[in-house]
Amino acid sequence: MNGNITGYTIKYQALGSYQEYTRSVGADQSLNYLKEYTYSLTGLKKLTTYKLSIAANNLAGQGSYSQEVLVKTLAFNVPNAPKITSHSILSKSSVLINWQSSNDSIVLYTLYVKRKESLLYENIIAIDKKINSNTITGLTNNQDYLIFVSATNEFGESDLSQPLLINIQSSPLSN
Repeated sequence: MNGNITGYTIKYQALGSYQEYTRSVGADQSLNYLKEYTYSLTGLKKLTTYKLSIAANNLAGQGSYSQEVLVKTLAFNVPNAPKITSHSILSKSSVLINWQSSNDSIVLYTLYVKRKESLLYENIIAIDKKINSNTITGLTNNQDYLIFVSATNEFGESDLSQPLLINIQSSPLSN
């Protein structure tokens, strides 16, 4: 069965440069139903125009590259991902999350909550830039949850923080 996509090869080059780069990215087969993937190229130069193309890979090898597109990087960067610093389980259905960010230009934080085995987020919460904590309610007792936080500035949203894995047991606990 050669037809299933096993990964992608991204080819990119700064305009005016002779150096061409490629990145190989694996395809998560559990997400095939989405028919859409995203990948962030890092380590690019600011205010530089790049040409990019992509090829799909399967067991038979690599396909043809797509038509090239031109993209220009920004002068500034999106913020670094915040760090979840602590959490306190408040009840059988709620938890308090605290985080910190190293960037003062944040305009918004976003909390992402999902069950560990789920591909989709159950709850996405936008939070004012002046607030570095939030109580998440409506959680199910004895269920594993993954919680992430991101920061947004005028140039876009950061990567998600490292996940916090929680499971609310019968008796409240604090970390």
